[in-house]
Parts: sequence; C-alpha cells; structure tokens
Amino acid sequence: MTESWTAVNDKTFRLKLKKPFPYVLEALGKPSSNVPFIMPERIAKTDASKQIEIRRLRPFKMVKAEWVPGNKVVYVKNTDYVPRKEPPSWGAGARCQGRPGRVDLHPDAATAAAALNGGEVDWWQQVPADLVPIVAKNKSIKVESVDPLGSIGLLRSTTCSRRSTTRRCGRRCWPCLSRRTTRSPSPAATRRTQALPSYFTCGTPMANTAAPRR
Repeated sequence: MTESWTAVNDKTFRLKLKKPFPYVLEALGKPSSNVPFIMPERIAKTDASKQIEIRRLRPFKMVKAEWVPGNKVVYVKNTDYVPRKEPPSWGAGARCQGRPGRVDLHPDAATAAAALNGGEVDWWQQVPADLVPIVAKNKSIKVESVDPLGSIGLLRSTTCSRRSTTRRCGRRCWPCLSRRTTRSPSPAATRRTQALPSYFTCGTPMANTAAPRR
C-alpha cells in the first residue's frame, strides 16, 4: 500500500500511498497497539538487543532503584516537568500532573490484588473478573465500572485445518454455540457480562439488534 516514505526535513515526512486510504491519520495517531513510535535516529538505529536509558522530561519518571524486571515498575512525579500551554487531548497536548503521585505496575494480578488489599496502592485500573470478589470484600475498597463499553470477547474458528474452512463444517458448529454458554466460566465475570445482539458493540453509534444469519 505504501509507495514511498521520505523525510522532507527534521520535523516533516511525506507518505505516498499506491491507492487512497482514509485512515492514515488514525493509524499514525492512535494510542493503542500497534503504536508507530517516533524516536531520534540515533536511538532508532540502536541494536534491539542493547539496553539504553532515554532521559526525557515527562510528567513521571521511573524509579530505577525499585525496578524489578518482569515484576515491578515504579514511576513518581517529575517535579522538574513544565506542561505545554495547550490543553490535554487524549494522546496530544499538555501532559497533566494531577494524581497519582506514584504509579506501581505489577504484571502479576495476584500481587496487584494483595497490594491493593494491603493498602500499598490506592487504585487498580483493570481488575480480572475472578479477583473482583476478593477485593470487593474489603470495605475500604470501592469497585466500580468506569468504562461502559467494557471488553469485547470474540470467538473465531481455526483456519489451519481444511475441514474447519468448509461451509458444511461451519454450519454444523454454529448452532452449537451460544452467547451465554461461551461467556467466561467465572461466576464473577458472568454477572458482569452481557450478550451482544449483533457484531457491533452495545452503546456505540453502530450498535443494533440485527443478529447474524445462521
């Protein structure tokens, strides 16, 4: 799809496509994966297996002394940071320096739950459904949904086998599936889920009740 990608100057590049594509800005500017990170040339040319330390002025800075690779990362407020003048707008604009004063990242959910229950941390962004009842028992912890759209689960059959790609096999498997029976086996998760009537997410502009044909 890309015909050429050239640098005009230090702050401008030119992307030329082989055919029109209306979502170029969305693809380059989205904050979710895969993110097209832009970095200085000297860093981009560094061997991927070599560890380097990048010092940039950001709202938070990493506490290297508390870093445990694969287990814990700690960030604290950067008192030297001065925000830009424009207001924050998702991934653009000034970076806000409000709460929290410290951010602990724990890849292990059980460790994060123990830290929250023990008062070591104040907030956990995404609690796994099976651990919600555990933290909810603590009266000093408030559990609530801050994202009405939630997470969407999809079920897709394998395409590695010739049998699974045939229309006959697909028609036989489809009646065996149910939105209710394919939801999470965790009772705690099931109480917080809902069956979508169509492919599009409930609460979005394209949500509807048009179920797919069997």
